[in-house]
Amino acid sequence: MGEGFMADLPGVLALLFIGAGIGVMIFFGALVAPTAFRTLGEETAGPFIRTIFPIYHVIFIALGALATISAWLAGARIGAVLLALVTAGFVYGRFALSPAMDKARASKDKQRFAALHQRSMLINLAQLAGFIVALALIATRF
Repeated sequence: MGEGFMADLPGVLALLFIGAGIGVMIFFGALVAPTAFRTLGEETAGPFIRTIFPIYHVIFIALGALATISAWLAGARIGAVLLALVTAGFVYGRFALSPAMDKARASKDKQRFAALHQRSMLINLAQLAGFIVALALIATRF
């Protein structure tokens, strides 16, 4: 673990943080949420998933921030900017979009909730794509 390893450490950390983010997003979207709704039913799964999302967003804000800083320190400026945008999406989800969805649900405004839910899913898909592109940009540096 000489000078080369230490020089590569920020890039390696960025790849690890991004990889963790991709893995958790796929695990949650492909396994946890569908399984919860299929096995628990909408009445129970809905509150269960809503309980997870604030934690989900905070974890991703932290992962995204760590990945952004690591990418920047690795000299991967474009990847770092992309990761900052991905992270901003999680901040928006946590502090603006999720509360708006909760308000629409509480007021039984199904049309508004459906539109916000669709926006949430599209943002999440864009974030996953952003993570994948950033991973590719940073991985090519090695």
